[in-house]
Amino acid sequence: MNHTTQCTKNGKTYWRVDYIGSDRQRHFKFLPTKEQADDFLADAIQLSRQPTVSDLPMTITLAAYANRWLEQIATHLKPRTVTSYADTLRVHLLPDFGTIRVRDLQRGKVKAFLSSQLKTHKPNSVRIMHATLRALLNAAVDDGLVVANVTDKLGRSLKLVTKAKVRTETIKAMDRAQRDAFLATAARIEPWWAPIVGGAGAVRAPAWRGLCPRGG
Repeated sequence: MNHTTQCTKNGKTYWRVDYIGSDRQRHFKFLPTKEQADDFLADAIQLSRQPTVSDLPMTITLAAYANRWLEQIATHLKPRTVTSYADTLRVHLLPDFGTIRVRDLQRGKVKAFLSSQLKTHKPNSVRIMHATLRALLNAAVDDGLVVANVTDKLGRSLKLVTKAKVRTETIKAMDRAQRDAFLATAARIEPWWAPIVGGAGAVRAPAWRGLCPRGG
């Protein structure tokens, strides 16, 4: 039953998605490309395998759910974090996805959106967009609106997540002048501990005095 078919509608070529929803009813969806149709069908099949029961209406839009979510997280997250989420939703996410039902959000559309944002925004800004939407949809999973988060692993596929090894390699070491200034300061402020801080390059205190801290 679940399949996609190329067809003509109102004189235009579309791909029709024929699928069984989580309500066990047959549904149709018309999309302009085969890629979009395949992505939608994959999401629909995943949703249909685990029907959800939620106290929230299945027709709730992302904008309406976002308001509810922001109110909830304000009780246990730092105000700065909540403000960041709210600003990202208002400026970047809701203009494109606000009127879409949470249950109808498609992985393909989200991926295309984030990819387009990389053309005009820095990767870290797009990472925040992805993280905000991912956090919101994790809550939607908990609330029973959806059974899977369509944003999962998108950060990795779009290279928005920096690997630990890369982060380590980008740490900047002190240059020679900075190192010398640091060691000189250590030797002046706490000469007895300077050899430990600076190793062979530090100003060494007498060996017998270095066995214990000053006043020990």
